[in-house]
Amino acid sequence: MMPRATIIIPTLDLVRGAQVGAQAKATAGVPTCVVIVADHERRGGIIPAIAAMQAAQALDAPYIVYMNDDVTITHKRWLARMIDALESDPSYGIACPSGNCPGGPQRTVGPKAEPGIFISDIPLAWFCAVIKRALIERVGFFDAAFTHYCGDTDLTYRAQLAGWKTVWVRDVWVEHLGGEIDVELKRREKALCANKWGK
Repeated sequence: MMPRATIIIPTLDLVRGAQVGAQAKATAGVPTCVVIVADHERRGGIIPAIAAMQAAQALDAPYIVYMNDDVTITHKRWLARMIDALESDPSYGIACPSGNCPGGPQRTVGPKAEPGIFISDIPLAWFCAVIKRALIERVGFFDAAFTHYCGDTDLTYRAQLAGWKTVWVRDVWVEHLGGEIDVELKRREKALCANKWGK
């Protein structure tokens, strides 16, 4: 059966990436394949994510799922629900779940939220994001000018400029464990994004 989605996981730890990929695939509710790219040279998350997106494009599945290697998914049929949300409107291009990410609307509910799909004008946190392959074909991959942070924000703005909407699927919960933050790098990359987009 042809996969409906390719899950991509950039990682520093292949074992952890494989564990997350296996869990995501087992609970997806739709046929998937998984691409894991290890950042052995420690170049940051963006370069391996671009490589994973290129591989995912070649696999022809209509959806690409970007996923951090520090998430836990216990929600049954989580990906089927996210794809249903994206397919409910042709202008929806990116779907993000709820989760315990810092700030933003995605954190305002818990794992048992009532069903809901909400259009978001602000970029949502991409610890997990389902993207239409057609969107990537139109607006491109992450911008390699970013190292680790804000690549998701930049790609979201490019998608919005091309007419795609981002939606928050409130009733899908993905636990984001998080890790150490390079405060100085994050500050520089937020400034780079702000200079590029004027916001």
